[in-house]
Parts: sequence; C-alpha cells; structure tokens
Amino acid sequence: MMELLSDDLLLNVMQYLDVPDLFACRLVCKRLGALALDRDAWRHRKLATTFHDGLFPWVAELQGRAPAPAMPCVCPVLRLAPCLRVLELDLPPQRCRLAYTSTRCAVEELRLSICMGPHPDASSGIASSYQAAAVLSRQESLGRLRRLHFDLNPGTDAPAFVATMASTPGLEELEVLEICAPDRSNPALGCTILASSLRRFKYTLSDTISKHFANFILSGHAATLEVVDLGKSPHEVTFKSTASLLAGVLNLRELTCCTMPGLEVLADCETLRVLNLVVGTKRQHKSAGASAAKLLRGAKHLREVELQYKPLASKDSNVGVDLVMALAQGKSCGRVEKLSIVNTLDEDEDDYDFDLDGVEKPLPQLKALICALPSLSGMRHLRIVADMNPEKLLSAISPATAPSLEIVELPLPRLACAHAFIHGSEVKTVLAANPLLHIKLCNPICYCKQKECQPCKTPKCHKQLRDVEYGSTLVLFSHDPSDKCSRAHSPTKYNLWIHIPL
Repeated sequence: MMELLSDDLLLNVMQYLDVPDLFACRLVCKRLGALALDRDAWRHRKLATTFHDGLFPWVAELQGRAPAPAMPCVCPVLRLAPCLRVLELDLPPQRCRLAYTSTRCAVEELRLSICMGPHPDASSGIASSYQAAAVLSRQESLGRLRRLHFDLNPGTDAPAFVATMASTPGLEELEVLEICAPDRSNPALGCTILASSLRRFKYTLSDTISKHFANFILSGHAATLEVVDLGKSPHEVTFKSTASLLAGVLNLRELTCCTMPGLEVLADCETLRVLNLVVGTKRQHKSAGASAAKLLRGAKHLREVELQYKPLASKDSNVGVDLVMALAQGKSCGRVEKLSIVNTLDEDEDDYDFDLDGVEKPLPQLKALICALPSLSGMRHLRIVADMNPEKLLSAISPATAPSLEIVELPLPRLACAHAFIHGSEVKTVLAANPLLHIKLCNPICYCKQKECQPCKTPKCHKQLRDVEYGSTLVLFSHDPSDKCSRAHSPTKYNLWIHIPL
C-alpha cells in the first residue's frame, strides 16, 4: 500500500515525527531511509543544545542544587541531517564540540550564547569566542545561514567572533544582545562588508558598548536595512553620528531607538512607517527631546508610533511629555493608525506615590493626549501602559474626537477590580457613544477574592471572570457579536471577550 503514496505525501507525514522515529525510518527500507534524510523532513526543525531548564552548572552549584542532566549527544543530527531551521548553542558546549565545526548540516538561523560562569576569565572567554567564530564560519561556508542571534556575558571580550560576525556575507537578520565594546583597534572595524545584505539589525546597547560597532553595521548595510532596533535605553544621547547614519539607510521602514540629538534628519525618510522612541525625561535629555519633536512634526508617512518614557515621567515639566502634541501637529497626524504611550516604573526606580484609594497620580501625558485626539483622525488603535485611572480618557473619546478609533488598551488603577469596572457607567457611556469601539484591559484583577465590590457579590454575574489567570486580557464591546467587525473576536483561555449589552 505504501508504494501508492508519493514521496511528497510521505514527507508531509515524516516532518511531524520526532528525531528518534525519523532515524528509525532508515532501518525500514531504502525508500524511507532516503526520505528520512531529505531536506523537507528537516528544514523546519530546531536543535537547541542550551542548558536544561535554563540552569547552568555553575548556577546549580551556587544554589546548592544538583546540576542538570548532561546534554544528549547531538552528533547523529549534526552528522546526518541535511539542514535545520534553527541551531541554538550555549558556549562552551558540554559535549560534541567538534561536531559543530565539522557538520554538513546547514542551518537557516544560528543562535549563539557565550556563558562563562560567575567569574569569567579573559582566556576562557576568548577561547569560546574563537569557537563561536568557527561555528559561524562553518555555517557561512554551507551557504544557508540567513539569521544570526548572539549573546555574550557582559565583560567577556570576543574580538574573533565580532570580526567574523561583522563580515559574514548573506545575513539578512543580525541580533546582538550584548558584546564588549569594540574600540578602534578591534578587528571588526578593519573588516570589509563585501555586499549589503542585512534587512533587520537589533543591537541592545549597554554601558559597555560604544557606538562604533553599530555605526559600522549601519554604514555597511545601509542599502538593504529595513528594520533597525538600537535598544530601549535612554543613555546613548551622545551618539550624534548614529542619527546621520540612520538617515542614510535607504529603505528604513521601522526604527526603535532612544531620543538623540540630530534625529530630526530622519524627517525626510520616505519609507519610515513605524517609530518606537525611548524618551529620556531628565534635563540632560532636553536636546534629544527637541530633536525627537522635530522628527515627529516633519515625518510624512508614519503609521505606528510608540513613546516609551525612561525614567518614568511624573510631572508636566518632564522632558518629552509634549511629544504627543508634536505628533498631532506633524505631517503624519492624519496617517498614524496606532499610538502607544508607555510610562511605567523601571525596577531600579523608587515606587510611586499613591492616593488613599490606591489610584496613582494622573499620567502627565494625558492632557496633551486628549488635546491631540482630534488631530489624530486616522488612529485606529490607542495603547496606554501606565498606572492611571482611565475615566478621564474614556470620557474624551467620541466620534468627533476619535472617529476611526477601534480599540483602546487601558490600564486599571492598582488593586481595582475589573468586574466592577465592567459594570461602571464610564464603560457603558463610551461604548454607547462609540458602538464599534473595543476596550482592552491587560493583566487586570478580574474578580474580588473577598467579594468586596457589588458585582462580585452578585451570584452568577460574569462567572467566567473567576477563572481568568494573571497575564490575561479582557476585551469589552457592545455591538452585536454577529455583526461584521474589523477586529477578529477570537476568545482564548488568556483572551476573554465580553459583550456589554446597552
């Protein structure tokens, strides 16, 4: 009977087999043995040789726990598999070290992480960086590598790998989570990029990072880059040369970066659609904030804008609070479809002052946002991530002020019950005035355990809220569920849709 099945049909089934069963097919017959090593049976698979349960042996020792079991042998896969979608590797590997540098298994995405333990020394770090460079060089020679993700313990130098990484041809995506700052003597700066190929570049900046590596990549791949993420940290305000290099990225479509002096040169970028700005709110960020305001006023084709404030803005006088008005006065005001404002505490910031009822001080950007709403006539999605009472914002939403708004993501005051909020007059009023609007609540407290509010005291009222877990979202709407809607109503365990009858 199996003879009647085509190879393509058998491969469609075999791609769902786990690796031991796939290898066992080699013992059944020659035909299945050949198909078991076909590219289509392997090209979707991921081989992760990271430490089990995220627990490195030295961490287990420090915590007084038994080390995780030894890694399984990966030699059969790396020797026999023709290709993989992802190879994920922590260096130095516990075993099979030679297999990674001698394999003929070509991967599309390579994820490397150098983890040297609690007290890394220079020699071990450099040795691991050379091994990482050898793994990367091997995959480069196999010709399938398109995406590279790299993470390195802070303070561990990896010049050999940085040089190899910077000059690897054919890459379309490069993500660097942490590298030691390459200075002008670093071999990466002496490399030559033969041809621009990167489309995505993500580079998480830290205190140990200089701008040189980022500028090297931006200048070398300016012809092809489309998405650039320079991290969400507001301290790189002195990187003046980076802004001018960003302006030279011909097809820049999406940018994530901090506010920095000179950023207004991007206003002439015809391809920029998505802009995520990390807004420094301190006095030293004033010049960078002014440049960001000029960019928001001058950019012509923005569709999505996110303003994330670091540190949290708590006063009207903080730098960047008025950036929403700059956007509303800008050339993209009628084209912006999504606006996000993120104004939350970082872990290292002092806690915020609370009123007696647990409601925090107003969001300082709220006044500017309400004034800006009529100018943002094309906005379909408004997202607020902050500790605030949403009543004032909801009362400002109407067909006149936000004619295109379809969904608004809002926080609730800390300790507030979402069940009580659902039954509040503010929700019914805004939904009655805006029948196509959806209100999304993220991470709400959905049910009073002590039944402190009247809705929770009422038997059989929204009983589904009792089982909602933390991290879930509630989406409130008033239109007929059977009506055609621009938002797909897709309830799941963690995404509950609640109809509010009016």
